[in-house]
Amino acid sequence: MEMWERGDIFGLWIEITLIIWVAAFLIKGLSYFIFSEKRQKEYLNTLNAKIRETKDFIRKIPDFNVTDQFMFAGGDWAIAIDESRGKFCEAKREGSSFVKRVISYQEILSSELFEDGELIVKTERSSQIGGAIVGGLLLGGVGTVIGGLSGKKRQQNKINDLTLRIVVNDQMNPLLDIRFLEGETDKNNEFYKYCLETARKWQARMEILIKRAEREEAFRRTETNTVSLPDELKKLAELKNVGVITDEEFNVLKGKMLN
Repeated sequence: MEMWERGDIFGLWIEITLIIWVAAFLIKGLSYFIFSEKRQKEYLNTLNAKIRETKDFIRKIPDFNVTDQFMFAGGDWAIAIDESRGKFCEAKREGSSFVKRVISYQEILSSELFEDGELIVKTERSSQIGGAIVGGLLLGGVGTVIGGLSGKKRQQNKINDLTLRIVVNDQMNPLLDIRFLEGETDKNNEFYKYCLETARKWQARMEILIKRAEREEAFRRTETNTVSLPDELKKLAELKNVGVITDEEFNVLKGKMLN
């Protein structure tokens, strides 16, 4: 009888111990959940505050009306476009303040989208002036640095870097690299597909700005040629009249001007 009583007491002690362990585990798990939820809310509040500050900074940029923008993770870095004025802007937080770079469409020489250092798509100024500057950047002097992006060795179905590179007509700061993805990501991942779609969208916008600059440049050249042609013909006729060129030479040069 005494042994049974001792056994019952021992069994009861084990049960109580197990109950205490389970309760402690549940309390610890609940505390961790509450603490994690609190930390998550604090993080989201901080992130939203950063995003608002970055957006406010861009919104207050003079002569820049935001028509679309993209905020990178962390809220400290953003790009925006003013389609009406043809301007592109990059804004970054540095310490407690922001720095910006606003680029006019007339300054953009080329836009290239790279995936792990390999070129996916490229748009560049094909005009004489724009093409010459781009060619100089890509082939001479700093061209060895600007020409490509060094990246990690590509693995099958994996991607480490997705970068939009904008070349600007700025001797001191000709490059603007915008990384839409950093870190190994599966190419079947929805996040990768989202980053690629976003990068392609901004590459297309840069292409539109480049083509806009080309059209205006072509129009200016046409206007210049139209205005100066009568003056050139007048000068040519004067050369013929004073005997500097023959009638035959006059007709040949005149034909070249008109064609």
